[in-house]
Amino acid sequence: MVKRSRLLVTASVVGLGLVVAVVIAAARPSGYATPRPTSAAGVPSDAEARALLTQTYDSAHTAADALAFCASSEARGVCINQYNSEGGRAGVPTAPPTILSSRVQGPSRVLTVCGTTGTGKTYRADFPVERSRQNQTYALLEVFWYSKTFSGTVPDGQPAQVSPGQQAFSC
Repeated sequence: MVKRSRLLVTASVVGLGLVVAVVIAAARPSGYATPRPTSAAGVPSDAEARALLTQTYDSAHTAADALAFCASSEARGVCINQYNSEGGRAGVPTAPPTILSSRVQGPSRVLTVCGTTGTGKTYRADFPVERSRQNQTYALLEVFWYSKTFSGTVPDGQPAQVSPGQQAFSC
C-alpha cells in the first residue's frame, strides 16, 4: 500500500510539472526568448523620437561613463560595448546630431542621424525608438554615434516607409 501511495504522489507531481511547463511554453510569444514589449498605442511619432534623441544626447553629456549612460538600457551590454568602442566619454559628440530622415520600420520609428564624434570621426547611424507596454518610448540603440544601420524587420516583407518631408541636408 505504501508503494502504491508513493507511486500516485510521484505521478501527480510529474503530471503537475508537465502542465506547468506546457502553460509557460504556450504563454511565450513564438520567435522570442523573452516577451518583446508591444503597445496598443502604436509606433512612436516623429516628434516623440526626436524628443528622445535630444534627451539621449543630453544624457550622453551628463553621464560620467558608459555604466551611467547605459543604466536604463534594454540591452545594457551592447550599449556599454558601443559606447566604449567609440572612445568612451571622449567620443561623445559635442554637437547634436543632424536628422537625415524619419521612417516607420515594423514597430519602430527610426531616425537616421549623422554628425561628428568627440574624437573627430564622422558617423551616420540609425536611432530606432519603440514604445513599451507602459506607453513609454525607449531607444533600441542608445549610442546614436555608433555607425549602425537598424536591421529590424517589417511585417510581411513590406519595404520600410520613409516619411515624406522628413529629409534633411546631408552631413
